[in-house]
Order: sequence, then structure tokens, then C-alpha cells
Amino acid sequence: MTGLTLLPDLIVEPFNRADVRVLFPLMRLAEPDIDLPRWMAFATKLTRRRDGKAGILVARRSVRRFPCGAVSYRLLDDLRHGSVLLVEHFVAADPIDPQSVLRALSGQLDVVARDLGCPAIRVLSPDGRTTVELRRAGHEGAGMVMSKILPPPQKEHTAFEAVQLPR
Repeated sequence: MTGLTLLPDLIVEPFNRADVRVLFPLMRLAEPDIDLPRWMAFATKLTRRRDGKAGILVARRSVRRFPCGAVSYRLLDDLRHGSVLLVEHFVAADPIDPQSVLRALSGQLDVVARDLGCPAIRVLSPDGRTTVELRRAGHEGAGMVMSKILPPPQKEHTAFEAVQLPR
């Protein structure tokens, strides 16, 4: 990945595994139901690759070393474009100017996509504030994403187990 994005007092850089616990509270803003072990497993798996095809970008104010924004990404095969950069978990928690954090992260995602040869970026946007800033950066609506949470699987019975039917 090419360099760092530097705005006047913002630095966007690749995730450092040593910061996995520091980034956890910020990522809970994007995914409130995750716990620390789940986050650590996700971050480790996503950043284990050495080819740059998946990762996490972290934004920090130069005067504070704690993260104020983050986003995860991965390369995805795409029928129309060949490959796209799929972006998820876009979060900015900056009391000064969260929009500048979103702009900085978006700008660095453009660099990552170009470095990986992606002609397009697909963002799963969690909220209106992120969507507004992404539109300003040139992103546009390209359909709708829907998801369905499946219930846990029921225990299946083998042919040799007695099944009790409701009476």
C-alpha cells in the first residue's frame, strides 16, 4: 500500500496489530454487539495477509495517538468490474471534525484500490453521516444491500434416533 494519507493534523495508516485492543472501543461504535475475542479474531484474520488484499485503516489526529476513525477492506471478485475493494465498518469518532476523518479514510481507500488494481470501491455504509461524506467523495448509490440473520441450526436427528413428535 502506498504511503500514508496526511491531512493537516490527520494521519491514516495501516492497522498495527499491537493496537488491536486500543481500536476495539472504536469498532464497537460500528458493531456494538461484538466482544473483544470476536474483534481480535476478525482483526487478526483480516490483517494476516501480506499481499495487501485485506486490511484495516486507522485514522489518528497527530496530536493524539489514539484512533479517531477506522475502516476495514478486502478485495472481492466482481462480475462487472473484475475486482472491487469492499469496504465495511466505516467509523469516525472525532469530537473536533468527524467529517474530515471520513474524508481522510475515503481518500486512503482510493489509494488502496488503485494499488490493488481495482476500478471500483463498494462501501457498505452503516449510517447517513457516512453516506453523505462518501457522496461528497464521489461515491453514489448502486443498489441496495439486504441481509438476513439466520437462527442457530436446530439439532438434526439421525435416522437411528427416536424423534418425539408434538402431541
